[in-house]
Amino acid sequence: MSALISWIAPDQLLNDGLLFPEQLNAITQVVIYSSMSGTGPFGQVAIVEAKDPISGEWINQYEDVNGSSTTWYQISFKNSAGEESQKTPPATGGFISAQHEMVEDVRLRLHDFNPNLYRLDVPQNQWTTTQLWRYINMGLNKLNQTGPMLTCWTIEQVPATELVKDWAVFYALKAKGILENFNNFSYSDGVSLTWNRHQALFQASDGTMAGLLNETKDFKKAFRPRARGLGTQRLPFRVLRPLSFLPNMGNVFGI
Repeated sequence: MSALISWIAPDQLLNDGLLFPEQLNAITQVVIYSSMSGTGPFGQVAIVEAKDPISGEWINQYEDVNGSSTTWYQISFKNSAGEESQKTPPATGGFISAQHEMVEDVRLRLHDFNPNLYRLDVPQNQWTTTQLWRYINMGLNKLNQTGPMLTCWTIEQVPATELVKDWAVFYALKAKGILENFNNFSYSDGVSLTWNRHQALFQASDGTMAGLLNETKDFKKAFRPRARGLGTQRLPFRVLRPLSFLPNMGNVFGI
């Protein structure tokens, strides 16, 4: 098993006011540490270049072939003088490499796999990997929190991976629609031009929400207690009746 870890790119830290421009420009490498527990000790795993030598973009992922989803990691930034920044708080690997395929599946469903297809946009991916991973987590939370029974599945054990991906697509389109709402503009000089894409994005996301919610509820019903062996109703009726109306049971016995 391996772990694909992700961290916040340094330029985002600059935008958040956590780095000064001179500190950002001095970063040359990322140092990665790991531990089997959140309290350490942390040993150095690897040192990677801070930027892609070809594209010049900040690198914010690393696959630890000896790690897992429960391995704890820290990262620090290193400058050309060999000085390291303060290490990040301990965090788990985030998602194992097997789940990296889930991110790519979501990107495929969004048709965000070939930036050259964007005729009216800069030819680059519309969603970063970090964004898609967060939308996948939001989809997992939606699945867990939807009744009739509440669950606490993790991304490694959730049985309904396709539903999680569908919810991730919904959240990605919704977020993009909110952003595009701020980018609307109109121009008129004999010929009128209107740039308004948020409505199409909202329609694409909202149009799937009702169906997704029903599909999620139907799926969760399959994991009710009855589906795990109580469906035969061998218990006495006087026992089944009150059990049927317990919180989150949703009258699962149908009586």
